[in-house]
Amino acid sequence: MKIRKSEAIFTIGCDPDSTKHGFALFENEKLVSLNNFTLLDMQRFLTSFFGDDFSSLEFHLEDNASEKSAYTAKKKRGESLAVKLNIAQKIGMVKQAQIELERMLKELGIKVVHRKQSKRWKSGDAEVEIFKIATGWTSLSNEDTRSAAYFGYVGARERKFLKRSIG
Repeated sequence: MKIRKSEAIFTIGCDPDSTKHGFALFENEKLVSLNNFTLLDMQRFLTSFFGDDFSSLEFHLEDNASEKSAYTAKKKRGESLAVKLNIAQKIGMVKQAQIELERMLKELGIKVVHRKQSKRWKSGDAEVEIFKIATGWTSLSNEDTRSAAYFGYVGARERKFLKRSIG
């Protein structure tokens, strides 16, 4: 499955989650794959697609782990302490999933770029439409894969700009 062009630049966008990570693969600036992967499935995909040469790859990751604040809910009627604790637990699970993902990427030698959290392209008809126009993607997507695509899109465009500026 190692289908690589020597001139291609690959950028992955990722929206970490506790069960499956949103994943978007860009070849140069073109979105070529959109998936939800467990950690092991992602590792299998990366090693299957790239072998052991990740020199053309950057991994642009939504940085949930750097968010230091604890969950503080807006005052809502009926929101109990149990609900707040449940939400805080889920946030902690996502942070831990990101830490495990980064450990795997470091082990593989893949460059990671942290991206500030964003809701771009996640939900709402207007955001979905912007995603489709920007990427040309018309197949199935969900909030996590569109979010991953946003981070990958930003990274791919930056890399193209830097390559043009330097070279």
